[in-house]
Amino acid sequence: MSATLDKQYSYLKDLRQKTAHLRARFEEGSDVRNALIGAASASRDFLQMVVELHCSVPLPEEKDRWLGELRRHGVLDPRMATKLQTILILGGHASSGNHGVPLTREDGKTVLSLLDEVLEWYFCDSEIGPQLESLDSEKPDPEAELFRETLELVSSNSQFTKPHVWGSLDESLVAAVEAALSQARELKCPPPAETPPPTKKASLPWLREDW
Repeated sequence: MSATLDKQYSYLKDLRQKTAHLRARFEEGSDVRNALIGAASASRDFLQMVVELHCSVPLPEEKDRWLGELRRHGVLDPRMATKLQTILILGGHASSGNHGVPLTREDGKTVLSLLDEVLEWYFCDSEIGPQLESLDSEKPDPEAELFRETLELVSSNSQFTKPHVWGSLDESLVAAVEAALSQARELKCPPPAETPPPTKKASLPWLREDW
């Protein structure tokens, strides 16, 4: 799982850099052709990632047919597949001389927006992605992630509170759960700060004992 997450973040970093560069160039000079070709290239990188990480079915050698196969086998959401197809078609028009189809600034805005939607779906909303809060989320610390998952497991399973279950669990799992619970208690309820002992009353002959 950690290896997959590392690859997902690596792809996310590359794709975000590519889309940011494309958007900057587009907004500076309205370079529609570059935006369309670049978005199509990023879309192919995205498909390469999906195939590498999630596809267990044989695919044709022609990469142009991958999108249809991924959609047919349910690897890609049909809506996202349609968005990617639109990007690839417009990118193809831009790279091959338009075939008589004029390219407009709206086409450039459309493909960049569609690409953002596809990336957000995969990295934030889809079940096969890392389910980040946003595309700008930092990569989580593996130990912190394991700690969080352990706490979720404990809090969602009331069986862990029953003594007879502990005896049937692997010792390492029991130790991990107990350690997580201990850390959680410390984080949630830190020990009170030590207070100095009360000072002893001065021994004065005129001081009453009940004061």
